[in-house]
Formats: sequence, C-alpha cells, structure tokens
Amino acid sequence: MAVKKYYDSWFATDFTYEDVELNTHGKRLFFQRVSSPVSEPTKNIILVHGLTANSKILDIQYKGYSIVRNYAANGYSGWLIDLSGHGLSEEWEDPLSITTKTAAEDIIAAAEKIIEFYGVKNVDVLGWSWGTATGAMAERMRPELFRKLILLSPLTASCHPRLPKGTFTKTPYGETPYGGTARLFPIKGVPGGIVPPEDFEFDEARVELGMVNKAMHDFFRYVAPKGKPNGPAEETMTGEPIDFVQPENITCPAFIAYGDNDGYNTVEEVNEMIEKLPEGSGSLCCPGGTHAIPFDKKALILHTAILSWLNQ
Repeated sequence: MAVKKYYDSWFATDFTYEDVELNTHGKRLFFQRVSSPVSEPTKNIILVHGLTANSKILDIQYKGYSIVRNYAANGYSGWLIDLSGHGLSEEWEDPLSITTKTAAEDIIAAAEKIIEFYGVKNVDVLGWSWGTATGAMAERMRPELFRKLILLSPLTASCHPRLPKGTFTKTPYGETPYGGTARLFPIKGVPGGIVPPEDFEFDEARVELGMVNKAMHDFFRYVAPKGKPNGPAEETMTGEPIDFVQPENITCPAFIAYGDNDGYNTVEEVNEMIEKLPEGSGSLCCPGGTHAIPFDKKALILHTAILSWLNQ
C-alpha cells in the first residue's frame, strides 16, 4: 500500500494518504484513505464524486476547501473513490455498460472493505451530484452497511434535458468543454447550470477565482485527457426521467444540502425530497449556491452544519 504524508498549514496538521486495494466487477478501483492524527477508527466517510468527475474534482486542494481534509481534521477517516471507469480506476472495455447500479456496487464494496479494515458496524457516505444517486442506491441495496447519508446538490428526475436514445453511443468516453465545466460555478447574470456565453465573468461574491482556476486546472488535467464513461449519461439523460435518489426508499438518516441557484434541480423538487426522508434527517439551503456548493466561499458553513449533524 502506498502511503504519503502531507502537512497542511491551513488545517495546521498532517494528513496521511494511504492507497487501499479494492476490486469490483473484475476491475481495479482507485480507493484511498485520508486521515489525520485525530481520526478515529469508528468514524469513516466515503466521498463519492459526480458524473463528469472523479475524486480529484470532488476534493479540490485549494486553501481550506478540501472536503476530505475538513472531515479528517474533525476525527474522521475520509475515503476517496474513483467509481468504475473514472479517474485512476481501471477502464472498462465497454464504458457504456457502466451505470448508476454498477457505481452503487462500487460503493458497497468500499463500505465492506472499510468494515473489514476496522471491524466497525457501518459507515457514512457523502455524495455530490450523481454521487447522490449512486450513494442513495447503494444504501437501498445494502442498508445495513450505512449509518448516515449526505446528499450534496442532489439530482432530481427533471434535472437533465431529455435526449434521444443512443445519443452517447458514438462517443463511449465523452468530453466536457470549458463552458460545460464552468456552469457548475456562479456566473454573473447567468442562472446556475446554464452553459455561459463566450464572454462571461464568474461571480466573485460567491466563488474565489483561485478556486475556479484550480478546479478547471484539475479537470483538464485529470478528466479531459481520459474523458468520462458515457454509460451513466445515456442512462440518466435519455428515455423516461428517473428519480435515482428515491428519498422515500432511503432508510438511514440523510442530510440534503443544496443551492437555490442550481440548474440541476429546483428548490421545489428538493423540498419534496426532504419531506420524504426518514426521521433524524436534516437539510441546509445555501442561498445563491449553484451546483458546486462545496467550492462556494461559504463552504465552511456547509461542512460545519454537516459535521454537527453527523456527530448527533
């Protein structure tokens, strides 16, 4: 197992990164444990990335924005995973066969590995974007493995345009242009989720340009050269709309955090989801937030709220 240690002056502590062997569907997955001197064996949280991303994009190393370091600095071991065919995980011969279900099975395998690693009863999961769908499906499939579920910027049934069947079959590993990536962030005069015009400015009242630059750099370094498996895009954006999160079928307490300027869902739809969650659940609306609320200037408020809820 490769182990590396970094001192982070923002958090004033060391963080240890340890690669852990994990295989699913006959393929190797990238799976990494991130801990600090205060991490406790009983506190484990799997961080699940979105559809056009990987763990490098979910966890941006800029100032104090790193999600995994925020949780590791507060007693958790954070577990980063690249879902099948994504990031540093092994590619599939047929990337269109990667689905929300295969990704949920990856998360289940990760949870089982942690439970074996520490001998604990269950783990927590934090999913962002498509990660809310894969995380929720994993919990429905194997509820005994999961203690609490965090859904950041959840996808809803109407969140994507409906495209003809077979739209993505010609490009099994698809590309995302700059504008498609930029729409995750708050842009002046442009609603969240809309591909911006050629001449646009990011809303610096909501997001640091340094964060945008780092996120864009990481995206075009770690995602664009390889592309993304289009199986989940074919599944979620063609045919009849599907509610992949299915909040009424989640059995463990869940926390939904969302922005009210997110083009991938609506406030009304998210509020309907919140009402269907089981007892002990929570929620947080980030006013003005777009789909990229973990990268927002007020992200620390978000993580503080989630950590408080996790520790209840």
